[in-house]
Amino acid sequence: MKRLSYLSLLLVMAMPLQAQHLVPLTGNLQLLQAQPDLPKGYAPAAASRQRACQLEEDNVNYILAGDTALLTFEIDTFGLDTLPGTFNCTNCEGNRIGEASLQNDTLVLIAGSELQAARDTFRIEFCNPNGCKSTSLIVVGRRASQSTAVGPIAVAAEGMAEVPLQAANLPGPLACNRFIDQPDDYEGRDQLAYFSNYQAPDSVLIYVASRYPGQDVITVTLCDSFAICDDFNITFQINKAPLALGDGGLGAFLDDFSQEGHVTNSDLWLDRDPFVNRTFANDNPTLGVATFDGIKPDGTPYGASGLNDRLTSNNLDLTGLDGDLFLTFWLKPRGLGESPENGDFFQLEFKNQAGNWEVVRTFFKEEFDIDTTAAGFFFPMEVPGGFKHEAFQFRFSAFNSGNGIDDIWNLDYVWLGDDPAIATTNITDVALRQVPAAAIAPYTSMPWRHFRGQEEALLPSNYLTYLFNLNNDQALNAGAGDLVIRELTTGVQLAATTLLDACCRTVEANSPATYDQNYPNFPGLVQAFMNTAFNFEDRLEFETSYQLSDVTNEQGGSGYSSVTRNNNASRLTVFDDYFAYDDGTAETGVVVQERDQIAVRYTAAVDDTLQALQFHFPSMINDFSSQEFHLQVWVGALDDEPEVRMTFQNPFFPASVYDTLQAFTTYPLMDSEGNPSPIFIPAGDFYVGWEQVSSCNFLDCIVVGYDRNTPAGLDALFYNNNDQGWLPFPANFPAGALMLRPLMGNEPALPTSAEAQAAAAFEVQAYPNPAGDVLHIETKRIATAHLQLELINALGQTVHRAPYTPQLDVSGLVPGMYLVRATDNFNGQSVQLKIMIAR
Repeated sequence: MKRLSYLSLLLVMAMPLQAQHLVPLTGNLQLLQAQPDLPKGYAPAAASRQRACQLEEDNVNYILAGDTALLTFEIDTFGLDTLPGTFNCTNCEGNRIGEASLQNDTLVLIAGSELQAARDTFRIEFCNPNGCKSTSLIVVGRRASQSTAVGPIAVAAEGMAEVPLQAANLPGPLACNRFIDQPDDYEGRDQLAYFSNYQAPDSVLIYVASRYPGQDVITVTLCDSFAICDDFNITFQINKAPLALGDGGLGAFLDDFSQEGHVTNSDLWLDRDPFVNRTFANDNPTLGVATFDGIKPDGTPYGASGLNDRLTSNNLDLTGLDGDLFLTFWLKPRGLGESPENGDFFQLEFKNQAGNWEVVRTFFKEEFDIDTTAAGFFFPMEVPGGFKHEAFQFRFSAFNSGNGIDDIWNLDYVWLGDDPAIATTNITDVALRQVPAAAIAPYTSMPWRHFRGQEEALLPSNYLTYLFNLNNDQALNAGAGDLVIRELTTGVQLAATTLLDACCRTVEANSPATYDQNYPNFPGLVQAFMNTAFNFEDRLEFETSYQLSDVTNEQGGSGYSSVTRNNNASRLTVFDDYFAYDDGTAETGVVVQERDQIAVRYTAAVDDTLQALQFHFPSMINDFSSQEFHLQVWVGALDDEPEVRMTFQNPFFPASVYDTLQAFTTYPLMDSEGNPSPIFIPAGDFYVGWEQVSSCNFLDCIVVGYDRNTPAGLDALFYNNNDQGWLPFPANFPAGALMLRPLMGNEPALPTSAEAQAAAAFEVQAYPNPAGDVLHIETKRIATAHLQLELINALGQTVHRAPYTPQLDVSGLVPGMYLVRATDNFNGQSVQLKIMIAR
């Protein structure tokens, strides 16, 4: 497995030395940004500092109630000569701790048996005819620490429990808290525990359960100012019903990961580790895959080699099944990411009746002909009869370096059932394999004013449909289906036609099919609405939707919802104030070394003004925020003299997300005095890019996101290595789009850091977090008459938009992470915060 060296991860192209490279990402921003907002002040580092709760002071003596302490003291008798004298305790009588007496140079202290807590200072004198000298002993008497069992507290899987603990039983004020996850047999890894307040010591524990049923034990320690620390051993009973197959249950277990969002289906799976997506695989049979990527569900690396990502089925009651049991799935390493290394492997396990896991099969990348097998790899197998019991589980696990997104396995179409016909021939299912392309090309987004008049050039006259027939034995036919294009801001439907012409409805057995069909009247349909519905909108959102229909004998019944779900796919094309070739997600990153430059070509259809550049800096282990680069703009020709060069810039990583769930950092064009200095862009080509200034070595260099799903972006990329001249990226460089966007128009752009300051002009709080059925929203420093609220899901889709109300009914929303966006319609300022809905 890979350990410390990342040089083996680099994909070095056949080009001059010091050229550009692809590097694996070491974090997932979509997952990082989807994490719940913990109480202000919470941080892993701060939590570790509190963990010891070392409150005892070095110069203080401690005694437990009922105990006897012999406290020896020394008095400096310098100046009293050597004459004999006597010791005297000036305040032993009436002290608050217990009986106290002196035996020569020792204070004998017997703490009261009923003592709760007290602090006292004993003053002891030594006197002889020449005078007196004294010393003091500080003593804290306290009761013994107590241990209390709490629970079991019933919590639904992925539910939340708030546990107030009895800090009032401590004699002194609460001074410290900590919690420890106790060793137990509980297999869950996604549970979250934290205190409700980190601004001061707090006695309320918040527990968010994982999906795993069972008992999880956490010990909370509360300590007071007397260093009395009471333990509360809290048992959480997490409840999740098993999933029955057969009589009275589902007809089969099937997941093709085609659902919206990035989290595995909680009805079927207990783990959230794999990243559900439509971007990391390139030849999967259906829309989505579960990517085992070496990244935790919170978007950060595991940080250690070995077992990392795992995907465990729910407990399955198989006693209702009559026949033999079969499992099939599709698996392939690498996809559009990094291939597993030697020593990395993928493992399948079954749980037996005794509750123990047995390894069924281990996969290594050498078994897969990654470069030549387009259809992927299906693995059918019979499940031995001994595993057919009421709590059966199967589990997929990836063993890798844990350093980041660099040892990828893509899993798809997992089926478990007792139908031997399905096991051998697979399911009668024709599935969409990819989402529709953007409504324009080669861009994925652009300003509307640059689109007007360019309809024929930018709107496609044809469209591609990618299908897969999951049946091994026979070709299947699909019906005409539907292709619909609508603009979401205005509600205008631009087009509605059949998805598949009569020529393109048959898909051969166990095969992919790609159909290229003409749609010549699309530009004309858009032009018909150009001056009416769309002329005054600042932002337009074109949604292209595909829907398959009437598949031959399409599989149905309980458990087969995926078969219907993978018949539908959509894609959003945004017209706003920026150009983009990318789809907003980075699968990898691009770096150059010192004195190397990269530029991206864009074409303005009309005269315009360039206000800023937006970079997508992906999450990496190495901190490159101190690296310096020159931001550069060329107008017309790409030469040695850029029209704009902002020198010695540093990458900045947004702490929040302002427009989408993928963060871009905005750099307004500035002059040497730091004043806004936008540049006029005449109609024609212009280029934006950067030069690496600081000396660096691969992952220490500045990394810019690279979207592998939009191959047309490669034609717009140019490089200049060590001032040797500009060249287009080589044809053998992996196709994709650099996530560097020019921001156009007359509106001045705010730098990302200034956006954060502007957003803080008023405050919004949402609680409880996680929320159940009702979300309460409070505001500060703003009149609510002009306030609008939006709820945005993890896909960037707005699921609620309405004027402000102090309460929102969220009972109808799918559990998961959401952004709450509050916008002041009076001045345009907005505030966003993340909330989780859990039930």
